[in-house]
Amino acid sequence: MPEDPEFPWTPFEFDRVPLEEMLERSREFLHTMEGRRTVRHFSPEPVPRELIENAILTAGTAPPPPTSRHVWIHET
Repeated sequence: MPEDPEFPWTPFEFDRVPLEEMLERSREFLHTMEGRRTVRHFSPEPVPRELIENAILTAGTAPPPPTSRHVWIHET
């Protein structure tokens, strides 16, 4: 597949994490996810624009499932 110059391919770089650190990270993630709830009430405090932009950029890094045909459009 030819590379698109507008969207260059970035090779995956993998840093192996020691087993104990992987286990600790997985426990912390589990603990965070166990406390996750749906939020229907929001804080009136302002959110810095960079936090919103970083969240959107992070969401855009996840590859879509192979069966997905949805086009992502981000608007702020």
